[in-house]
Amino acid sequence: MTLIRNRSLAALLLALTVSGCTAPDTDPAVDPGPEVDPGPEIDPGPEIDLGPEVIVFADRTDVIDWLKAEDWWGEEKHGEQLSVPYAMITGISERWRAAAPQMPVPEKKEIFYRLMLPLVMHANVMVLDRRARLESISNALNGGAPLPAADLDWLREVAVLLRIKKREAAAALAPGDKDELRAVIDKALYKL
Repeated sequence: MTLIRNRSLAALLLALTVSGCTAPDTDPAVDPGPEVDPGPEIDPGPEIDLGPEVIVFADRTDVIDWLKAEDWWGEEKHGEQLSVPYAMITGISERWRAAAPQMPVPEKKEIFYRLMLPLVMHANVMVLDRRARLESISNALNGGAPLPAADLDWLREVAVLLRIKKREAAAALAPGDKDELRAVIDKALYKL
């Protein structure tokens, strides 16, 4: 089973490794220069995101151990807001088919539900992102702003993806077709 999730710490460790952050030089011939106190007024800059981390689990005990470490396994806490790990299952080994019949059904169910909720959460984020972009494009159109080519191309793809228009009709959409573009946006917002 392979899992992908973001890790800021991994980015920091890689950044420290790449920048050559090592122990101070102890050679007396090397002048270390003046001591600098990085006070609170120094902006650390944007957080470095190196993308997803891939975790491979060898067996179900690895999965359960990881879920426990993420505080995502065990007794349900009714009345408490869940904190769902941002994780995505990208592959399941063929060995699962052989191992699954020997697993207790409650354990199989818990693994299934614990790994499905992050996928549902990811889908919800995708829907919210698409809705936000559609609303932004709609506001730009209503404000009379020209539609950037990237937004028009994206809107054409959304029209096809959501079966609002056939590919040929979507490709014919032009920046000047404001009423038609608004209609596509309205239908897309309804379908999302």
